Amino acid sequence: MGNARPSSARVEPDRPLVSIVTATYNRWPLVQETIESALRQSFPSFEYVLVDDGSTDGTGDRVSELYPAVRLFRQENRERGAAYNRCIESAKGSFIAFLDDDDVYEPWHLAQFAEAHHRHPDGQFFASRAWLWDPVTGHKRLMPGFNPATLAQDALVSTVIVPQEMLVARSALLEVGGFPEDRALMGAEDWLLLIKLSQRFRAVKLSRPSLRVREHPGRSMNNLDVINRSRDAAARVVLEGPLGAELDSRSRQLVAAGTHRFVAGHLYAMGRMGQARARLAQARRELGPVEGQLWTARLWVQTWLGQAGSAALRRLKRRLLWR
Repeated sequence: MGNARPSSARVEPDRPLVSIVTATYNRWPLVQETIESALRQSFPSFEYVLVDDGSTDGTGDRVSELYPAVRLFRQENRERGAAYNRCIESAKGSFIAFLDDDDVYEPWHLAQFAEAHHRHPDGQFFASRAWLWDPVTGHKRLMPGFNPATLAQDALVSTVIVPQEMLVARSALLEVGGFPEDRALMGAEDWLLLIKLSQRFRAVKLSRPSLRVREHPGRSMNNLDVINRSRDAAARVVLEGPLGAELDSRSRQLVAAGTHRFVAGHLYAMGRMGQARARLAQARRELGPVEGQLWTARLWVQTWLGQAGSAALRRLKRRLLWR
């Protein structure tokens, strides 16, 4: 990847259908690859909005110099939720397409959405598929999909659609209030946005994977302690805030049990087996003995085997599968 300026001939900034938005903080040169993937879109009716959230590595100056087609905003560091909300407020497009500053779009990402939007002109919420991608090895694995019919319930348990997969009407994002800006919720802001959208809008599923989510040591999802704390805080927001008043008892059970299981999985990954089992026990109490056991059995066994035992079991399973 060189420093040659990509052509901006395809970008239509005046009345675009889509605003691609990126919030970045000290991610040069990763964000350079992100920007170039956005500007290579085969669908022409888009603009690109980028907020530099207080970078100290010269990102803003480099973007301004190399990519004049990008609408660049700068602000003091306020974290990802606030930066994305700035993008949403400033966007000219009818729809918002999120692109994190370490990920890349395939060239057909917006074209696939435009075709779906033509078939569903009243749709407010569209979602693509994504690959989890290791650029060092070139390996990629398709991330889990979602069922539009059960999304409102499934989203209470886990982030089955990440923002990078979303293409959402700007009016819908403003209606639900965008991302939370409380720093204590940073790491769970994606989950909270998905819950609010899925409770109000039916998602249209785009079948072709068109996004690569980069796996690397600096990925924010790898900071498991922070993610766990923010998920617990976000669950309290869901259950105790305005949204909680709209949830029935089953939905409240799913939020609580899903959070316990989510945190338990991270505790297991960090080698904290006893703490993981304690959170799994809490999940079982939320759901009752039968459903709770079904929900937690696999992870419960893994915590007793330990990480070494679980890895050995997975290797044995692969050998038996391919015999």
